[in-house]
Amino acid sequence: MHIGIMITAAPGSASLFTAERLIRAALARQWNISLFFMDNGVQAMNRFLPLLTDGQPSGSENRLQCIVCAHNCEERGIQISSEIKAGSQADWARIVNEAERVMVFG
Repeated sequence: MHIGIMITAAPGSASLFTAERLIRAALARQWNISLFFMDNGVQAMNRFLPLLTDGQPSGSENRLQCIVCAHNCEERGIQISSEIKAGSQADWARIVNEAERVMVFG
C-alpha cells in the first residue's frame, strides 16, 4: 500500500497528532508513505523527523518519504532539514498520481 499525505496544519493542531498516529501504524504494516508539507504545515515538519528513523523497522528500506514546499518555507523564513526534500507542487502532483490513497490533514 502507498499512501500520500499532505500536512497543512500548523503546530499544535490535533490533526498533526492524528497524522502521526496514522503514519506510525502504516509504517508498522510496512506500507509506503509519501508525506508533503505545505502552507502552515511547513512549521510542523520537524515534528515528523523522528519517524524517518524511529518509525522504520531495523534493517528495512526507508518507507517514509518527506517533501516540503520550498516556496512556503522561504515565505516563512524556515530552514529545511537535510533529511527532508525541498520540493514543489509538482512533487505533490506526482504523489497523488502514484499513491493508492491520498489524505490531507489541515
